[in-house]
Amino acid sequence: MGGLVVVVAAGAVVFLAWQNHGLSERVDSLSTSIAHARQAPPAPPPPSHASCYLNPMFAKQLAGELRDELGASPVGESPSPTRVAEPAKPPTTEALDNANHALDDIIHRGRITPDDLSTLRNQLATATSEQRDQVRARIAAAINRDELVPDDPHALYP
Repeated sequence: MGGLVVVVAAGAVVFLAWQNHGLSERVDSLSTSIAHARQAPPAPPPPSHASCYLNPMFAKQLAGELRDELGASPVGESPSPTRVAEPAKPPTTEALDNANHALDDIIHRGRITPDDLSTLRNQLATATSEQRDQVRARIAAAINRDELVPDDPHALYP
């Protein structure tokens, strides 16, 4: 029995010595890596937002394109006759009336199909965003009151 204890103890000591040797090799490897890292040249600092700028030629070109799209004149220049904005046209109620009549028929039928939505989209093409929102609100109210059932629940609004 005493011999078994000696063998187990010797086995444990050998195992711990083997583990200690592996750990020692790993520490040596890491210290060598650290020494090499210290000798390497430092990495350049990351660019800051302050160092980012537009090339002056590109900035002028971009500003010119934006001015053309927005119809604004450069500072200090009077607007040219071709750049004068047309007076805003008052929104027409014809598109809203047509869409509301079509929606009345759809609600009377009780079902809204993708073709109905396409029709409403075409009729509301010239309407203002507020007018389109009114039609969408009517559709939502009709669905909530169970007066209208959509064929495609993922496509409810024009």
